[in-house]
Amino acid sequence: MSLVFFSLLDFLNCIIDNHKRRFVTPAEEDRISQLPDNLTNLILERLPIQDAVRTSILSTNWRYKWTTIGSLVLDKNFSEKFARNGAFGLNGFIRTVNQLFNYLKGPILKVYLYIPNMFLDSFQEVDQWIFSVSKGHLFVAENISNLLPNKANSLKILKIVNINFGDMDQLQGALCMLRNSPNLEQLHMMNSQMSQHLRFDVTPALRYLEASNCLGQTLIQLKTIEITRVDGSRPVLLFIKLLLAHSHTLEKLSIQPNVTDVHQRLNIAKHVMQFPRASSKAELLYLNP
Repeated sequence: MSLVFFSLLDFLNCIIDNHKRRFVTPAEEDRISQLPDNLTNLILERLPIQDAVRTSILSTNWRYKWTTIGSLVLDKNFSEKFARNGAFGLNGFIRTVNQLFNYLKGPILKVYLYIPNMFLDSFQEVDQWIFSVSKGHLFVAENISNLLPNKANSLKILKIVNINFGDMDQLQGALCMLRNSPNLEQLHMMNSQMSQHLRFDVTPALRYLEASNCLGQTLIQLKTIEITRVDGSRPVLLFIKLLLAHSHTLEKLSIQPNVTDVHQRLNIAKHVMQFPRASSKAELLYLNP
């Protein structure tokens, strides 16, 4: 199966790359056009989104095939490329992402979205994107502040990258998503590498995390938690403590520190192991940096 799949994928890429140099022969067009829709979607979902869109030039039959994909990956390379054109300008980041969501017809089951570091007047667009995928299972974002809470009801997998646990806006955004995700089963978080190099007052975040009603809800479906780039700072440790105290069905907690000093790594492990766990069967995995 894998050999056949990659053969078809390579064949599709070959047609796209050579389209401008020659016409596709009827035999080639028939071979790729007669594939079942589910296999076509699998191929398109594994292509970079730019290449998937380019398949619309193959023929009339292929013009709208890419619009039915259920998985959309807008990674760092994609986002930063269009961010160079600004947010709302021609081929700008916001405008391009909006166009992609508007073209997609079927249910969106998975979205990977990297939001570049750029100035935005508000996060209204991000709210709208979350609304677009509110019936899906995965949302990924770098900046999670000001996300509308009622958009997370159907989330089963949540991945948040580059979160600064000492930043009140980002911290409140993350906890807001958790409070309003009753069906969440997997949580993946990546600590921001920049947070340890920036000097800012983390006192409000610490007070917020230490409050008895900080989360205010039991995570009744959460089974897997993965947190990477753990630097041992107090906000990060308190956040882990909070999750352990509210995850009654937790089966596995994976932690990957980003410190190489042996004593620092042991100190992080010591703190985490001493935190009370709501789930008696929760397994702790401490990964190498």
